[in-house]
Amino acid sequence: MQTNPGQNAAVRATPDVLNPLDREDLMGVRRVPAAAWACICSLSGLGLLAATWIWTEDVPWRSLQAEPAMLAVAALLVLLGELFSIDVARRDETTTLASLSTTIAVAMVAVGPISFLLAVQVAAVVIDDLQNRRAPFKIVFNAGQYITALLLARAVYCLVSGTGFLAGPQRLTVADVPATLAAGLVFLLVNESLVSIASSLLTRDPPLRGVPADLRMTTPITLVLVGMAPLAGYLLTNALPLLPLMLLPGLAVWYLSWVAAQRQRISLQDPQTGLPNRTLLYQRMDKAVADQDRGAGPPVALLLLDVDHFKDVNDVLGHQTGDLLLRELGQRIAGVVRPGEVVARLGGDEFALLLRGRDVATRAHTLARQLLADLIEPLDLPGVRLAVQCSVGVAVVEAPGVSVNELVKRADIALYEAKRERASVGVYSQQACTAAARRLSLLPDLRDAIAAGELRVQYQPLIEGGTGKLLGAEALCRWRHPVRGPVSPADFIPLAENSGLIGGLTRLVLNQALQTTRQWLDCGLDLQVSVNISPRLVSDGALPELVAELLGRHQVPADRLTLEVTESSVVNDANRATVVLDQLRQVGVRLSMDDFGTGYSSLSVLQAVDVDELKLDRSFVSTVDRVSADAILVRSTIKLAHALGLTVVAEGVENEAVAGELRVMRCDHLQGNLFGRPMSAEAITALAGDRGLTRYRNQVVDLKAAERRREGYRQVL
Repeated sequence: MQTNPGQNAAVRATPDVLNPLDREDLMGVRRVPAAAWACICSLSGLGLLAATWIWTEDVPWRSLQAEPAMLAVAALLVLLGELFSIDVARRDETTTLASLSTTIAVAMVAVGPISFLLAVQVAAVVIDDLQNRRAPFKIVFNAGQYITALLLARAVYCLVSGTGFLAGPQRLTVADVPATLAAGLVFLLVNESLVSIASSLLTRDPPLRGVPADLRMTTPITLVLVGMAPLAGYLLTNALPLLPLMLLPGLAVWYLSWVAAQRQRISLQDPQTGLPNRTLLYQRMDKAVADQDRGAGPPVALLLLDVDHFKDVNDVLGHQTGDLLLRELGQRIAGVVRPGEVVARLGGDEFALLLRGRDVATRAHTLARQLLADLIEPLDLPGVRLAVQCSVGVAVVEAPGVSVNELVKRADIALYEAKRERASVGVYSQQACTAAARRLSLLPDLRDAIAAGELRVQYQPLIEGGTGKLLGAEALCRWRHPVRGPVSPADFIPLAENSGLIGGLTRLVLNQALQTTRQWLDCGLDLQVSVNISPRLVSDGALPELVAELLGRHQVPADRLTLEVTESSVVNDANRATVVLDQLRQVGVRLSMDDFGTGYSSLSVLQAVDVDELKLDRSFVSTVDRVSADAILVRSTIKLAHALGLTVVAEGVENEAVAGELRVMRCDHLQGNLFGRPMSAEAITALAGDRGLTRYRNQVVDLKAAERRREGYRQVL
């Protein structure tokens, strides 16, 4: 039985597939004891081999002259057994290879000669290891462990049976069965213990605990193989033509073990991506946390990665495309990790990465950023090219005392914070935990409030830049919690987006806004209303139908409704977003590009989407009354929009100086606290009725001051 440089098949898809002797040095010194042990085993085995051959004063192949047929068949079976071995799981999730060569090798321990057996076994090990491209030191270690185990097994056999150590070949009788079984048990114990001790030294597990644990996992199948050795030895020496009959139960054992290995592989592998699944990830986390708790392991980091808008891919393109997308993403993620780092798929569109090492915090942050950059690159799938965005949550544990469940909880909180910003990295902190817990505790109440229609819409006035005339208002959702009081939209809107409630919330806002617009029309007020559409809904094919339904229910002309979408929501999935926005255009509503200037600000976006207006972000608008780069950008954007036939809205107008400058720049519409904070529908009606905006109408502009500002722009340019 030799060690396998790969783990069981369930994890061969990842770089974390390593034998205990081949693992990355996570602590900087961990490999030293294990490597020293491997060297001792290798050198002692090779030394014993040389001593045996020198002692016999004979070369192994001369033994063939005595029983050529029997020894040739035995050598062939040993070689075939090594080449067709079976993976048997170990406690550290690596595998040991069990094969029918164990049966023949133990039989030959009894039959002899030992020099011939050692030569055959070493040759079989070298051929098998070379075929599997194992490292040279690994080949030497495997040969050394076999030589040591076989020689000790032969010594025990000779001690029990009274046979000479160098005797053979000899015929096996029923009287030799106890000695053969005793030799087989010694071979099993020594061979497995040599590997288990190396694994324990690497993982800093106490060998007295590690060796028994490995034996409990590997002994059942190897005991069966050892138990067949007396029969194999008897047939080899007394009834060679009947040996194929013995191979039938051996093949049955091999097949059953293969089936068990396949079942284990399936139980630990995600079927769609070939990556480790949640079960294997938790096993690894249990081990990593346990090592850290007893001071034998390095710091640990867990990264959770979530694909934004994956549900839309399944809904629009089908589950087959979604599965292909997950497979491609899994390959990309696995391609950037280092040996010793675990990549797993947890289910749905969520992946996890488990890292260990002294610099794990730095590595985790670097890897998270790298993943965002790599995964945003377009994927070419059959019939479609997709660009996806992901969010990553990072939790690092550098001190003992944190359970696996707590580690996962921290990574979940970090992921939640990342998803609030979209396509970003969230890092766990106690402050983030407190804030996230507060927001998450609102979720049941938010769900109930949406279902009961308890959220209310307020309206911020929108005026015409040139005349100060009230044109309409932007609908803004507000929530007064019965216990906590007013809840900021910055808290409950991302919560709705990340919990699947945004659809119901958008329906509530649209319904109230259109109901109010109908009331304004009935009062003779020809006002328009604008509503923000979440990026998560811009690609939702059901949105146009919902808008058409509500317009019809409230009998509101479609051109009185403006839907505001952000640049990033269009760019992230341009193909589907364009289809949905075209359908909304067919419904007759107006479209506005919200927060223009904060995203891509690309002409290609304006060319791809047929919008009616651009809405300048408040971060640029607030400085237009001063000579600054922002003022120049705003002025240029207004000219560009007018050249394209678009209306321009400036939001965040807080003072009369900014409003005056925007009028000079011929900005079409203005919005901000200067004209009124968000208010009730009744307040908008009163504002329009008593002409509360009269002081902004026909405002005289200091043309000389405006000319001085223009001269300032030219000097800056």
